[in-house]
Amino acid sequence: MLLIEANRTVPVDELIDRVWGTRRLPRRPRGAVQHSVTLLRRALASAQDVTIAWRSTGYQLTCDPSAVDVRRFRSLLGSARATGDDELAAATFEQALELWRGEPFTGLDTPWISSLRRTLIHQRQAARLDLTDIQLRRGLHTALLADLRDWAEDDPLDERLAGQYMLALYRSGRQARALEHYAHVRRCLAEQMGADPGPLLQRLHRQILTADQALVTPAAVPHAAPRSGPTPPPVTPVACTLPADLTGFAGRGTQVREIIAKATEAAHTGRMVAVHAVDGMPGVGKTALAVHVGHLVADLFPDRQLFVDLHAHTAGRQPTEPADALGVLLAADGLDPRDLPEGLEERAAMWRDRMAGKRALLILDNAAGSDQVAPLLPGAAGSLVLITSRRHLGDLPAAVDTVSLATLHPDEAQQMFLRLAPRAASEPARVGELVAMCGHLPLAISLLARLFTKHRAWSMGDLIAETAARLLVVTAENHTVGAAFDLSYRHLTADRQRVFRHLGLHSGVDIDTYAAAALTGLPHHEVVAHLDALQGDHLVNEHAFRRYRMHDLIREYARVLAAADPAGEREQAVERLLDYYQHTAARADTRLARLSRPTVTPVPAVPAAAPELRTRDEARRWLNDERGNLLAYIEKAAERRPARMAALTAAVASYLRAEGPWSLASDLHRAAVDATARSGDRCGHVIAMTDLAGILCLMGDHPGATDLLREARDICREAGDRRGEAHALHELGVVRTLTGCHAAANRMLRQALDLHREVGERLDQASDLHILGVVGWLSADYGGARVLLWQALDIYREIGDRHGEAVALTDFGTLRLLTGDTSGADVDLSRALAICRQVGDRLGQANALVALATARWRGGDRPGATTMLRQALGIYREIGDRRGQAAALNRLGVVRSLSGDLREAAELLRRALEIHRRIGDRDGEAETLNNTGSLSLTCGDPAQARLHHGAALRLARAIPNRLEEARALEGDGRAAEALGERDTAARLLRQALTVYERIGAPEAGRLAPELDTQSAYTWTRATPPCREAGPEDDGAREVSWAGVRRTFRMG
Repeated sequence: MLLIEANRTVPVDELIDRVWGTRRLPRRPRGAVQHSVTLLRRALASAQDVTIAWRSTGYQLTCDPSAVDVRRFRSLLGSARATGDDELAAATFEQALELWRGEPFTGLDTPWISSLRRTLIHQRQAARLDLTDIQLRRGLHTALLADLRDWAEDDPLDERLAGQYMLALYRSGRQARALEHYAHVRRCLAEQMGADPGPLLQRLHRQILTADQALVTPAAVPHAAPRSGPTPPPVTPVACTLPADLTGFAGRGTQVREIIAKATEAAHTGRMVAVHAVDGMPGVGKTALAVHVGHLVADLFPDRQLFVDLHAHTAGRQPTEPADALGVLLAADGLDPRDLPEGLEERAAMWRDRMAGKRALLILDNAAGSDQVAPLLPGAAGSLVLITSRRHLGDLPAAVDTVSLATLHPDEAQQMFLRLAPRAASEPARVGELVAMCGHLPLAISLLARLFTKHRAWSMGDLIAETAARLLVVTAENHTVGAAFDLSYRHLTADRQRVFRHLGLHSGVDIDTYAAAALTGLPHHEVVAHLDALQGDHLVNEHAFRRYRMHDLIREYARVLAAADPAGEREQAVERLLDYYQHTAARADTRLARLSRPTVTPVPAVPAAAPELRTRDEARRWLNDERGNLLAYIEKAAERRPARMAALTAAVASYLRAEGPWSLASDLHRAAVDATARSGDRCGHVIAMTDLAGILCLMGDHPGATDLLREARDICREAGDRRGEAHALHELGVVRTLTGCHAAANRMLRQALDLHREVGERLDQASDLHILGVVGWLSADYGGARVLLWQALDIYREIGDRHGEAVALTDFGTLRLLTGDTSGADVDLSRALAICRQVGDRLGQANALVALATARWRGGDRPGATTMLRQALGIYREIGDRRGQAAALNRLGVVRSLSGDLREAAELLRRALEIHRRIGDRDGEAETLNNTGSLSLTCGDPAQARLHHGAALRLARAIPNRLEEARALEGDGRAAEALGERDTAARLLRQALTVYERIGAPEAGRLAPELDTQSAYTWTRATPPCREAGPEDDGAREVSWAGVRRTFRMG
């Protein structure tokens, strides 16, 4: 194998794959390779100029290429085909065929050897047919008859061979036998292939029937006549071998402009060889771009415009040897093939010499790698070289500009299709749909356009239906998308082919190296190497660090290949991947959860490799990256693996709670509740119900959440599950808090706290204390709330829970606002916001922004407050938090009112009130009614203000909410005074003062002096109803931002 790959480094992994193939590997395969190389060195010790050396990744055998018969055979074939002299070509073909000594590699049967054997046999057959064509042209038909008869009997389906035999028979005067053989071939094709002879054989048949003079035999040439006579005329150089430009070429404007600019510089200055390597996936249009640019710049390079196909991915052919390619190039430049040097280095030197001083364009298409291309590069300045390859060519010796092609932009893809199939112009929407089905891949678009043109009766709807059914195999003539991919796939090692097929089993949007290791069952470092190699072959795309995507058509191709693998192997691969996702998502969930999470079933197998996710930020980033994959597998598991679906849903519960959208989360949790109920999984059912209740609570469906939590509590209590019962009680306490049932909330949360202390869950204890603190300040027990929130904050900091610390700081800052400590609140809330941004907690950011905006507008920074509130509102809308939206709208209404924009303020408050009522948020409704009443008074409508404050007062007393009760009394008193009802106003204001003093609200310090000095009425008269209040008025007309208290982490 080292001889076959002479002068090229063969990686050890490639040697192992080629030597052992699918057979069982030795215990230490690398050691076995090393031992074999040692023995080979000894065997070749006496050979001159042959060395085996270790390179960075493998072994390289260095020798004269002509000393290896395979290399010599291929070199001779290239030389024979490059010459225009039939006599010399025939002699060269005969020399090549004389190298054969029976079947190659007899006794060896690894997949790689078998593939190479088939290729060599095919090349020998092709050479024999080429030689036969030359001999027929030279009039040697009679001498060929016996061999042609034997060959035709052995292979009756080879139409080229059949045509040669028929022509030899006809020229030998045996017309009837020639026609009889045609009938025999046609019969064989029909019986075995269901096909008729091709057009070339049919034409030959007609020519024989009509005795076409074109078939008349030329004068015979003696078979072994020596070359004699005058020197043949010189070979005429070839000026241009570029293929025709494509009429449907579209897009690539940036790449075309860049290459033309470099080409212009190279042609005009003569100071450089411009080399551009165009790489990309199969079918992306690399050759089309190179040929298109070649035609655009051809006038800049008048001496030569040469195109050479290097056949890296050509069906039935091995990649062209560099020496053979140089033979073609030198012949095109006018070299007599008889003067062609034998060795690669000599040919390369001659090529560089002949190109010196010329302005030439060289397109090297379909390159296998840098080693194949490097000898073909001109040495002198003034030329342009365009190279196309499916691989990234990173080892070229010259300075190379890499042009990596992606699929076309959707508009460019439509433009390409319409250029090739203009009758579709009346249906642009259907064209857009079709090219999207093609993944905007030029090869697929071209095939379908030609197919549409071929079938004139088809509509675009017919073409779309045909495409949906069989895009990979659809053909306009003799090319398919799948065949293009197959050429790349066949060049992969067996292990890499397996990795590629397994990637086709992946249902997600992309894959990282850990997931790929789980899917393939390979060690992590090995799968990284395979993915890097597939990236180099453009079969996958590394769109982010160690994250890979497949084009949709390549993914479908891989999936089709994988379908041929044993079903058990495919099932095991998917199960390994599901285990990995469930295990890692559950690990991430523990970093995000505000309560400890129970273990769910089925318990996944621990993957051999997985990210550590040591911090909340790492967990959040991983979940952000894997979101699409996790949701895809939850949906996929719902079909056949309901237990797995429920487990995966539970593993992303905390993430969906934080990131939303909550409508999606509720749908997933409902499905998990149903699945666990059907399967009888008690633990999983409780988890699913609790998770669903938390989302419903966030969405404002408090009755639905309450029913689920009561059922979960009862199930856990009956089963003796203390931790599950405590979780359910905690969530019930949250629901009661949000619905204004403060006494019930306090009772349930203290029960949960006792149980959590019993089972020793510190995180859960902190959460209980935290919500108890919120209930405390909602009930106007500011001193008790401060103690409880400090206790929660201490535990969060003790266990290193940055997220819990941020949420507690938000609520502690809110408490400071309620007690008049605006500067202290600003400090706490700014710290909370910074932490939320660091850990990626979007809901926490929104809550902190709402509370911090309060501190800012109290300090006179209304524009800053407005900006913060609008940012918070945007986040709430993105994640589906209606309660948060209402709170932000309420605050915006207050700020806009203070800024004088009364119409906008009224609309904002109306929308906030509507949401509060829809979700049953009584605290929020009472606060918004009070704010609306204050706005009505500002707008000069005290009667309407009294109605709003009266409604707020009744609701606040029913909750009870003492702060909003006091605000309602004060607002009603101010409105009564504006109506001239001074006695009523005084009574209401003194009632408000009493409540303020009882709960320790800072508003008492403002209102008491007014009443003591009998100046309350004067204050009201001094404030014109519609003037814009300045910062100095904010204290007098301040509305309590108690709604901030509903932005704590709920459920």
